[in-house]
Amino acid sequence: MNEQALRGLIEAVKAGRVSRRTFTPRVVNLGLTAPLATKLLGHAGLAQSPTPADYKPTRAGYRSSRTRYQASDFDH
Repeated sequence: MNEQALRGLIEAVKAGRVSRRTFTPRVVNLGLTAPLATKLLGHAGLAQSPTPADYKPTRAGYRSSRTRYQASDFDH
């Protein structure tokens, strides 16, 4: 694969004709590494953005700051 073909593949990802998931194995099969494939997409402005976490803590649990329990913690 020459540079023009590689640029065409990157443009196909930009246009949505090829997914990022499909792009990486194709580039790896050509002898490039997966990190380089990711770098190429990032350089082309197609870097994967981190997804925000939906987790919202409610409140700290009982004795959350203690890491060790004592025998007296279990006496009733």
